[in-house]
Amino acid sequence: MLSKRIESFKENHVPKHFKSMGYVKGVYLSIERSRYFTESWKTTEGEPLSIRKAKAVANYFRKCSIFIRPEELIVGYFAESASALTVTLDTFDPKGIEAYVKEGYVKPEEADEWLELIAYWKPRNLQLTVLGALTEEEKTLAQAKNAYMEVLPGEYTSRTQPDHDLYLNLGLDGILEQLRGKLAVLETERNNSVGGPELIETQKKLFDVRAMIIAAEAVVDWANRYSRLAAQMAQDEKDPKRKSELEQISKNCAWVPANPPRTFWEAIQSHWLLFIAYHCVEHLCHGTSLRLDQVFWPWYEKDVIIDKSLTREDALGLMEELLLHVDEMGRPLPLHRRQTLQGANYLATYTIGGVKQEDGTDASNELTMLILDAMDELRLNHPDFKFRWHPEVNPRIYQRVLELVRSGLGQPSVKNDPVVIDGLMQHYGFSLEEARSWAVVGCISPAPTINWGRARRDAWGTAPLKFLELALNNGVEVTAPKELVGKQVSISTGDPRSFKTYDEFFDAFRRQYAYCMQVSARVKTISEHYNSEYCKRPLSSCLFKRSLEACRDIMDTPEKTVPWANDPSIVDTVDSLIAIKKLVYEKKKYAMDELLTALEANWEGYEVMRQDFLNAPKFGNNDDYADAVAVQTYDMVADEMSKVKDYNGMSPMPSGLVITRMWLLAEKIGAMPNGRRFNEPLADGGINPFAGFDKNGPVAAIVSASKIDAKKQKANIFNQKFSPSSLEGEAGLKKFQDYVTAAMNMGLDMLQFNVVDAASLRDAQNHPEKYPNLVVRISGYNANFVEMDKYVQDAVIKRTEHSLA
Repeated sequence: MLSKRIESFKENHVPKHFKSMGYVKGVYLSIERSRYFTESWKTTEGEPLSIRKAKAVANYFRKCSIFIRPEELIVGYFAESASALTVTLDTFDPKGIEAYVKEGYVKPEEADEWLELIAYWKPRNLQLTVLGALTEEEKTLAQAKNAYMEVLPGEYTSRTQPDHDLYLNLGLDGILEQLRGKLAVLETERNNSVGGPELIETQKKLFDVRAMIIAAEAVVDWANRYSRLAAQMAQDEKDPKRKSELEQISKNCAWVPANPPRTFWEAIQSHWLLFIAYHCVEHLCHGTSLRLDQVFWPWYEKDVIIDKSLTREDALGLMEELLLHVDEMGRPLPLHRRQTLQGANYLATYTIGGVKQEDGTDASNELTMLILDAMDELRLNHPDFKFRWHPEVNPRIYQRVLELVRSGLGQPSVKNDPVVIDGLMQHYGFSLEEARSWAVVGCISPAPTINWGRARRDAWGTAPLKFLELALNNGVEVTAPKELVGKQVSISTGDPRSFKTYDEFFDAFRRQYAYCMQVSARVKTISEHYNSEYCKRPLSSCLFKRSLEACRDIMDTPEKTVPWANDPSIVDTVDSLIAIKKLVYEKKKYAMDELLTALEANWEGYEVMRQDFLNAPKFGNNDDYADAVAVQTYDMVADEMSKVKDYNGMSPMPSGLVITRMWLLAEKIGAMPNGRRFNEPLADGGINPFAGFDKNGPVAAIVSASKIDAKKQKANIFNQKFSPSSLEGEAGLKKFQDYVTAAMNMGLDMLQFNVVDAASLRDAQNHPEKYPNLVVRISGYNANFVEMDKYVQDAVIKRTEHSLA
């Protein structure tokens, strides 16, 4: 049961979830970051970029508004109000911010200033710089609002995953001591230099170390501002309990993040202030990439278990408050991105459970259980949680995870530890210890948390079904975007009417998809090059061991990446290929010309034919014929990805992350051979059957999924819906656990469930006030059911409802 403090905080906190074209709660764009960054940028022309960025960060932390809310024990925010969103004009597509101004998401009195700031940053903006370096063909595909690929940096936000043990064990003052020592050595080296290329490298290091010092000192000063504010509020506070809390908040902020935290409360406070600073202010990011139960375990163990200086109840309140703070994170995104992230925004994802990196034994602990209890009490759809399952998992923790899923929360998802660890070692070349340390980056894709933390967005996205449509039309656009209809947007692969065999057709599709990967890899590489050139991160650089050792900005420090390309619509692609193979090339019931005519007509007037294509074999029924086509398609996608490289020379792997692009792509892809009509949603997962196409039960579905080689995949979402009645009681929980364990042993990467019946969902549509905490699993994230538009709700209701007999 929530405490009164947390209950009040939950009621009054401001999640930044998208709904339709707006937000669930009223929000606006904070001008402060843009104003103070621009103010500083104008005065530092000609200085090194890393120092300019550090001074801009410092100017913001010196002048930004700060506040402490009545229920808060953990303080800090990235804007002047909990209802405000921060903006990074240096990276975000300026057209997107102009749209926000036009839509009224700014204070009226600040509208003119916004337009002035946008005009200043347009010629300095990352997105426009990238576009200026692309060919016309690359721009055509990259600027099509994610119809073909998701790859431009100004349409999403980056990620930052530093070495959390570094700042928690040393504090910023300890890091600053190291930096000042390095600075003295570098200054001596420069003064003793006789020229040569070594001097240039020394000069770069000098600039970057000075920038790190400026940024770290600014954050310490910012924390002290909170300390002084809390002290002043304590003096004026009449309630003795709140007065004591404010006094402790003041002490906490005077100590952290400058020093190593001494308590669980201080550890969370230190992390939170730095997280806001590097993740939202310096460079707007999303995701969390953190093993929450491992990072804070030493302080929890000391306070709650050993010293007993903190009750479990109070620790639970601190954890719940942290999660509520994270739920308030948000970012402005273009309209088409808002439509595809309904019920979410920031996509913060925490990882719990798994094995210890040192010896591979179970890593679950009492903090893992506390976090699960916090999730249960809060009933939030965000942040999202992934639980790392492995064969020796703690049975008590595992049971609690499945109890929580069974309760209808929709999380945590269950990730397969051995599969993930093997993939990180075999494809990306990480050591066993590094691979064991993994946490999910973004939504579902894992990456090590030691030695090689993230400083970029490793992901980009493709749309296989769109390129199947192009294969059916010889590279000519026939559906959307409207301005491209009738134009040759991809390579010519031949008129499919002339193909004699299925292999010829599949090869045309393969060549279309290969073109997609080549173009997207080029755009992604160019984007990351300019990201390194223009987007220095002096504060983040203080928090990476490899950056400190190199004395270079993290964007200029060698890294080992974990790139992947999301492939939403791959299940729809597989089902379409199965139907083409069976009905056009093997049974020869329909000629390709007949199929193309029916698709052009959106199946209108061809219902009998459409039923044949709908009733063709489908993936997800343990049908060897259908599943063989799936294996061929998944392997082809992985093979074509292996032929391209990211900015660091690493090949991406496929990731079955859909988010809600099943709706975004629905209006961009025409009728398809799986029986789908234009504008109908696509499959909601990366490796689960399309809703309604799974006819042979839940076990058949996971058997089909297990035939896909997980070693060739970065991550894959398997969505499933169960009726609550089939999981009731101890027997139901035992069946559920056996089912999940069997799926893990078969090698599936990730399972996530909706345990809710269609009748309840329909009632929630009609009576949303009765279901304020009804959370459903979308694809890679959770959403409050009543916060989504009806067409999204309908797609969730449509999923096949399984029962475990």
